[in-house]
Amino acid sequence: MDSQIADGAYTRLITALQKNELHRYLIGEGAYKFVNPFVEEPTDIASIFISGFNQYVLNHDPAVLKMQINAAILILLNSPEGCWWTIRLIKSYLFQFKAGALKFEIPVSDLLPSIRTSLINHKTQLLNNKAFTGWRFDRGLWGQIEIDINEINSTLADKGRFQI
Repeated sequence: MDSQIADGAYTRLITALQKNELHRYLIGEGAYKFVNPFVEEPTDIASIFISGFNQYVLNHDPAVLKMQINAAILILLNSPEGCWWTIRLIKSYLFQFKAGALKFEIPVSDLLPSIRTSLINHKTQLLNNKAFTGWRFDRGLWGQIEIDINEINSTLADKGRFQI
């Protein structure tokens, strides 16, 4: 990854944490957006995970970051797109974590009840949402969520599986 992108991801993460805007960093809102022309997502996950969070835990307490990520995801779960994006983040996180590429932790098991509630609350809006990857599916972003949840469930232990 380009060093300028890496430095920018880390610097923007520090800013987001100082301003209590980690939820905006996670979804690529405003100045926190990392563009990847090859993906139809609100921001580039690799930039925030590898260049942001991994770099951060080298110099800061990983337990504090874990709590901050948890709080930011809970904010994202309040909107349909945030709910969809949370599923995308967790899928990517589990894949990269399992591969040994990540040095930080997202408390997936702790978040499951809130994610389930958000999925139930936002299902209708997600079924009709053709933003990002939603245009590829008859069922909008919900179609993407169904695929991602199947992949997540193949990674998680039985006690932490999604049921939608």
